[in-house]
Amino acid sequence: MQTDENHLHLTYRRRWWRLGGWGVTSKVPEGQQRVRSYIPVGNEVTRRMARKMKGYPKSMWSEVLLDAPTTAHILGGCSMAGSPEQGVVGFNGEVFGHRNLFVADGSVVPVNLGVNPSLTITALSEHIMSKLPAKTEVSAG
Repeated sequence: MQTDENHLHLTYRRRWWRLGGWGVTSKVPEGQQRVRSYIPVGNEVTRRMARKMKGYPKSMWSEVLLDAPTTAHILGGCSMAGSPEQGVVGFNGEVFGHRNLFVADGSVVPVNLGVNPSLTITALSEHIMSKLPAKTEVSAG
């Protein structure tokens, strides 16, 4: 994995290919760079590894045919920061201006880490949960 300066905006809307059903769609914000689907150094490393392992280098068909990059690590959206001018949630995970509304997932990570973020997300979630007050009374609903 490596970092690359780019942006992507995700929306949830009706799509014709889902026969009117809802789906997530991505769009590059105006004035921003598109995520690259071909990274030369990544392809070269893959070729070398395949040669050494007597394997075959492969790519996602959507990246090759459609120039549409794929990722399993979408981060951000509710970035953690010190103030509402810099992010969406504070360092305790609470949404600025919305008391007792907390976010504790990958959306609080403010930048692409360049590595698999699963341990960072787990650590941040545990940190946020440790800041929540203990439940002292169960209400009889």
